[in-house]
Amino acid sequence: MNNYEGAYFEYYREKGMDYANDYHLKKCEGSHIHPRHLRAHYRYDGKTFTGEGIKIGIVTAFGYDGVQEDIDLFCEKFSLPHTKIAVFLPDNKTGARKTVRKSWATETALDLQWAHVFAPSAKKRCYFSPSDDISDIFEVMKKADKECDVVSLSFGKKEFAKSVEYEDFFKESKALFVCASGNNRAVNYPASSKYTLSVGGTSVYFYPDGECIGRECVFEKSGCGLAKYTAIPNHQANDSVIRTKSAYRRSVPDMCFFADGNLACPVFVCGKLERCVGTSIGAPSVAGLCACIAEKDKKILQKKASYFYELAEKCHLFKRPPVFFDITSGRIGQYAAEMGFDICSGLGVPNFEEIFRAVNMLA
Repeated sequence: MNNYEGAYFEYYREKGMDYANDYHLKKCEGSHIHPRHLRAHYRYDGKTFTGEGIKIGIVTAFGYDGVQEDIDLFCEKFSLPHTKIAVFLPDNKTGARKTVRKSWATETALDLQWAHVFAPSAKKRCYFSPSDDISDIFEVMKKADKECDVVSLSFGKKEFAKSVEYEDFFKESKALFVCASGNNRAVNYPASSKYTLSVGGTSVYFYPDGECIGRECVFEKSGCGLAKYTAIPNHQANDSVIRTKSAYRRSVPDMCFFADGNLACPVFVCGKLERCVGTSIGAPSVAGLCACIAEKDKKILQKKASYFYELAEKCHLFKRPPVFFDITSGRIGQYAAEMGFDICSGLGVPNFEEIFRAVNMLA
């Protein structure tokens, strides 16, 4: 797939998919946010649903030998239940191997540890591709699709014409694929697929005790926009407001999650505590949310992104509290956040408490 290698972002990679650590992450100075504070911010109690019986897959590349040790340190540091990671190498063996690229190791650790924050009882499976070439990545994604319920993808590439060749895979997938929207103010693939759940970013500022300072706004570098090569999916076309705003194109993202602010997300990588921000945080965190929902209602796995649009609409019709906090501040390029659905923040950020209540009542 070498003809797809042209569209790169802030940091150049030799070939293949632009992995999330290259355009979703940056190292931050200063303090990190405690996972319990981000849980509280999005109203997740860690008890109602925990992802019990659900398998979350993380797709990454190259491998590193600290996968289990790092999540053990993370759980110990932040008082989370310990979990066993199933690791699958390119040759179908289980285990892990030495770090080949630090950026991939960082992204792998981030995805696993933050999926665990929001779905502590879900089983975690880590799939390593032999390279970051598109064809290799998709082969590993096929394996993850067969073996998992929810798959987090924190990588992408600026949308390209031949991305339509991959749409059948996502359309027929057994698993729900949750994709980071990117960090380049552009539309990226596979977040722009009609059949994936796309997660953008917000900026949130916190006091040391976890209380939010001011209003949550869109992350100014978050990937967003209208897809050039993907028509509007049915779950967006069913809403006249979204149809009008999107000009009948696929609007990215579907929702947002914390990506940036004065505090960074802590991640243990090769035994060291790192501090990272970016839309990579949202993909595994929302994958955790999806695993929690799937514990109660497996229909989310078939309906994919449409599940959230339908849930939001049902709550509106039945005059229930909204399942998303609306983001009305900030802008990304030409797109401004506003009341209701908008191009840069989608449906908004998830209110776990109300989502779980709605799932219990309406599933």
